[in-house]
Amino acid sequence: MKKTLFFLISTLSLSSIFAQFNELKEKNWVNSKIILGGKEIIVPTNNTNDDYKTSLIINEYGNVNKLNTGLCGHILSLDITKFSDSSFEGNFTGETLMQCNPNSSFSKYEGDYFKVWTSVLSQDLGPFTYQISNDINNSQALIVKNKNGDEAHFNYSKLKTQDLNNLKTTIFPNPVNEELNINFNTISKREITLSSIDGKLIKKQIIKSNYNQINTSNLSKGIYILQISENGKVIKSEKIIKQ
Repeated sequence: MKKTLFFLISTLSLSSIFAQFNELKEKNWVNSKIILGGKEIIVPTNNTNDDYKTSLIINEYGNVNKLNTGLCGHILSLDITKFSDSSFEGNFTGETLMQCNPNSSFSKYEGDYFKVWTSVLSQDLGPFTYQISNDINNSQALIVKNKNGDEAHFNYSKLKTQDLNNLKTTIFPNPVNEELNINFNTISKREITLSSIDGKLIKKQIIKSNYNQINTSNLSKGIYILQISENGKVIKSEKIIKQ
């Protein structure tokens, strides 16, 4: 009885200690501004295309928390190695080569945004401190600060209908042989299902990245139905032909 009580208290204590970090995870945080060298820089607003939304998301893969952040398909990734309820740090694991259109107002902002992260860039990133707060509109605000005092400000709110309408999905090749690529213009947690034409579930996969692949090499030739869901709602359905 004492051991059981101790286990329950320990579990509750750990949940309480990392409550804010758990709030940080599994959400698509959208950047609103940065503060670089004491100067406030607001995200450009003359382009409403979702390709230019700067986002941050932390997902758990097995026992590893992975952070991805960026815009225009230019994504910085790191594995979080240490975290608390107010800070985190990690190992740099990769960076995509895509960039914003150099003629857009986001090109300059892109460079400034990554300075918040890469001003401390090495194999070890951080430590970064963070703070989450709630506002009156039932949304949340996040501030991430690097060790130089530079800040990135983010907001989170539940996905709205207009956000779903602006979501861009690229699925290729179709017909497919070995690998099916599924790319998005935003980072979020989504579910992919692949079913036979008669409704039998073939594959089910949780994805948490802009760029994803499904191995189709073992599928028989024929027509399949691909469905993509987010927050319990189907946002894309498409016929896939396996050659």
